[in-house]
Amino acid sequence: MGFLQPLLLLGLLGVAVPIAVHLVNRKKAVRRAFPAIWLLAASKRQTAPASKLKQRLLLAARILTFLALPLAFAQPFLSGEMGGASSRVDRLPSSVVIVLDDSASMSWGRDGSAERFAAAVDAAASSISDLRSWDEVSLIVASSPPQLLTGDLSSSHGTVRTALEDYMPRFGGGDLAGALEQAKAMHASSKLPQHRTIVLTDRTQSQWAAPALAEALRGAGVVELPELVEGEGSGNLTVESLTVQPADDGAAGRYRFEAQVRSSGNTGAAETEVRLFDGTTPLGVSKVALPASGRATAVFQLKVEGNELHDIRAEVSEQVGMTADNSRHLAFQPGRALRVLLVNGDARSVTYADELFFLEHALSAGDGASGALEAVSVGAESLAGQPLDGFDLVVLANLARLSKDDHRRLLAFVQAGHGLLTTVGNNAVPEELNAAFGTLLPRPFRSVKVLCEAADPDANLKAVRISSIDRGHPVFRIFAAPGGQTISSALVFRYLTLEPAATEGAKTLASFSDGAPALVERSEGAGRVAMLATTVDLEWNDLAIRTAYLPLMRRLASYLARQSSERRVDAEVGAEQVIDAAALTPERLTVVAPSGGRSVLEGPEGRYAFRPAEAGLYRVLVSVAGTETAADSLSFAANAPAAESNLSMATPDAVAAMVARSGEGVAGAAAEGGSSSRRDLWPWLLFGALLLVYAESFLQVRRRVWKRLGERLQAARS
Repeated sequence: MGFLQPLLLLGLLGVAVPIAVHLVNRKKAVRRAFPAIWLLAASKRQTAPASKLKQRLLLAARILTFLALPLAFAQPFLSGEMGGASSRVDRLPSSVVIVLDDSASMSWGRDGSAERFAAAVDAAASSISDLRSWDEVSLIVASSPPQLLTGDLSSSHGTVRTALEDYMPRFGGGDLAGALEQAKAMHASSKLPQHRTIVLTDRTQSQWAAPALAEALRGAGVVELPELVEGEGSGNLTVESLTVQPADDGAAGRYRFEAQVRSSGNTGAAETEVRLFDGTTPLGVSKVALPASGRATAVFQLKVEGNELHDIRAEVSEQVGMTADNSRHLAFQPGRALRVLLVNGDARSVTYADELFFLEHALSAGDGASGALEAVSVGAESLAGQPLDGFDLVVLANLARLSKDDHRRLLAFVQAGHGLLTTVGNNAVPEELNAAFGTLLPRPFRSVKVLCEAADPDANLKAVRISSIDRGHPVFRIFAAPGGQTISSALVFRYLTLEPAATEGAKTLASFSDGAPALVERSEGAGRVAMLATTVDLEWNDLAIRTAYLPLMRRLASYLARQSSERRVDAEVGAEQVIDAAALTPERLTVVAPSGGRSVLEGPEGRYAFRPAEAGLYRVLVSVAGTETAADSLSFAANAPAAESNLSMATPDAVAAMVARSGEGVAGAAAEGGSSSRRDLWPWLLFGALLLVYAESFLQVRRRVWKRLGERLQAARS
């Protein structure tokens, strides 16, 4: 016998209350002198036995009541065998939903094979074979998200068996609660009197600790949990992480790859072999000492040439425990950095006073292994002889004039698909800039507006701020997150106003607090032109010393060069991955899986949701102007979920109690053709307590009341 709420058994201590009341209220004999003592003796012989019996019956009723109520509240139940031919499950036609777990932990095996999943498939096939012809069955895979393999409940058992045999497991994230909710919905649509849900899972702690699972089990009918593999162990080898950074010697093209390996349970060896691959090409082998329940790091120093996207994979050679996490993929592209040509219109001998001092440092910051921005600075006088080939973006910072030949070259550069950013300063004369730049400006300039000087003590009141931004735009999306309000803290002392007449295609991305445009962009051919109406140094504002300056300039540069400004983040199999391609403005986005399957995605504002179904490298293709090209910056790797690597099992008592709370649970499978069932005792205890209350009330009634009632009944009969 077990209890669903064992803590409520503390209420049994209340049984002392009626005993104490009985002892306190017990009458004591009083000696009195009375001549006719024989009359009292006779009275005692007639009344004392009846009075004692009544008091003892009252005490027994009260004690039993105080025992029955706490026991009932603790919800006791009995586990027993349900005979195959006589049980309710076998007598009635049933709707049967088989929930098959294919999460990563199901790839566990003692010999490197997916022993758990194979056992689950065998158990599912056996359950289908045992069905009667009038039973209806369906198959749900508890992956993330759950998959309904066979549609609605069907009496075509062969179709379900075929779907089971043809299914290839994902070994990614699991959603057992979601699968059970689907099973409940299918049972609700069935007209058959009996509902059964067969759950084929390994019962790992990560699955059974989910808060939603207890509620999902409730109402799922008779829940069966067959034992999959006897003596399942929890030992496991995991490649926890795979990272890359420039090599220690700083040599060009050399990188340091680090694979962290972890052992759990009783696994571990004096020497564990870790291998590194580029796709299927071996790159190297590293041997590390890995103690039981410990960690070790394998290091590889390699030279990677070219700028292609690589599928780097680290793998432990010893196949122990769960196989899905024995390897880990990394999407790696050494490639050249995004190259930016900075044209300095106001060079200074004092470095921190130079027009490009802050912008150069902002664009050059970053990790060289992940493809940082590479900035090249030239003076305004050197622009004429500077080739533009090989650059993705040109920044014209505070130029006073632009030759016709430079205008022609820059216009062709932008129309070919590159970016141009114009910033202003003390050299800016609106009329001359409009005449020289022409279509390279998103909108024509009008005049310089001076609000105050930086040294003005009232600058905080007189200056304007960047108070209105397009938070859905790729450049400013990061500022919608907590802490993004720092962009509004910058003070702007002067800026260039724009002509009020609208320019076709021009879009204001940010405005000052007085409503004047701060940042405007427009498409020109296949490229983009943008204009910042103030400086990129400290002459007209203090934006350069604000925390928002670096992400703003880097994201603006990536956007104008049509490259994703989002840092590549690897995904987990089965988990939703958001691909932000807004900077590329694609007409269509295609994801190519490691096995070659293609998925065409649609999403609002260039953001696409995708769930990887297998581990490996996913390549992203974008279609722009009818041409499909590789978007390597959006490509990513998917690996087994980290939570699945914890193979510790939920205790049998915890599983049994959770299933028991579902209403009618079957915790486990019987060895002799039956199954262990739960029979609730608490309703009978409550009923018994109610009868005891009635009995106590009956005993409390005085004898003369019963005597009068008997006399009335006798009179009524006569």
